[in-house]
Amino acid sequence: MLESPTVSSASILLAIITALYGLFYPSIKEIIDADIKSHPNEKDNKPLYNKAKDVYHSKVKPLVAGATLTIIIFIPEFYNNLSISLHNLIEYGYAGTTYDFTITVFSAVTIFTAFQTWNIWNAAIKLRKKVNSVRKVLEGIEK
Repeated sequence: MLESPTVSSASILLAIITALYGLFYPSIKEIIDADIKSHPNEKDNKPLYNKAKDVYHSKVKPLVAGATLTIIIFIPEFYNNLSISLHNLIEYGYAGTTYDFTITVFSAVTIFTAFQTWNIWNAAIKLRKKVNSVRKVLEGIEK
């Protein structure tokens, strides 16, 4: 049976991930939206490359790791509750089931955490592509 402290812990972890993502998002978005200068001038792209690498390694990678670990922790309990609920619904029908607020809230938190983790991964992939693009331009300059 799912206990209320589990829901509280899950909610706090989601709040922490969301707060960190909200705090880091402006710098992530700034780099993703930045224009890469295609002309051979290192002065234009080197600061962008350094900032992109710094944001990726100091903010995005830990955020991806934390969000991924959090959803991995939530999934087994979510799956267990979903399996039991579906089994009871199939076995006894809607009239034979009872509503459990704690399980519902935990399920909602898990789903929101999964969506937030997906958004974080999406931002990380876009940022990594930007880092690689800037690096390729800089490597072209050095040749």
